[in-house]
Amino acid sequence: MLTNKLAVKEQTTIETCLSMCLMALLDQKGINVPACEEIKILIEGLKFTKFDYTTGHLVYVSSKYDVAIEQYIEFPIFYKFLSKYKYPSKLKLICKKINKKLMIKLLKTSPIIIYVDSYYISGSVHISHLVILEKLDDNLAIILDPWDGKRKKIETKLLVRSIQSLRNKLKISPKIIRFL
Repeated sequence: MLTNKLAVKEQTTIETCLSMCLMALLDQKGINVPACEEIKILIEGLKFTKFDYTTGHLVYVSSKYDVAIEQYIEFPIFYKFLSKYKYPSKLKLICKKINKKLMIKLLKTSPIIIYVDSYYISGSVHISHLVILEKLDDNLAIILDPWDGKRKKIETKLLVRSIQSLRNKLKISPKIIRFL
C-alpha cells in the first residue's frame, strides 16, 4: 500500500544514488528508514559481490525491510552470471530487454528505478547513475534524481538515449528495479 507522495533526498556521496532511490521507495511504502542507512545500504551492497554492488543493495534491502523486489537485467550473460548467487525469496531477477515499452508497462503499477548514463540527465559527464522514473509517455519523462534530490522533466528521447549510452558507450547492462 503506497502511503506517501514519492520524494527522494539528495545523496551525500557519489556512490549512494541507489541507496537514496531505495530509501524513497521504502518511505513511500510507509517504512521509516533512518538517514544512516544510506551508507549502510551501500556498504552491504559492496559486500555481496565485487561484480555487481547494485544487486547487493537489493539483497540487503529485501532482507532487512521484508519487501519484494524485482530486478530486470538486460544482458543475458550478466543475468546468467548473477543467477548463480543465492538470493532472499523476496528478490527476483528477470532477464529482459530494457526499453520504453517495458518501462511504460511497469510504471502502470509503481514508480521504477532505472540505470542511466548521467550525461543525458545532467549534461556533465558520462557516468552510470540510478534515478526513479515516475512517469513516461512518448514525449516526456518525469524522474526523481537523487544527485540533487529534485524532480525533473526530460524529453523521453533523452531518457531512452541515456539507457542506450549506458549499454553501448559505458558497456553496462541496463536495469530496472521495482518494489512489488
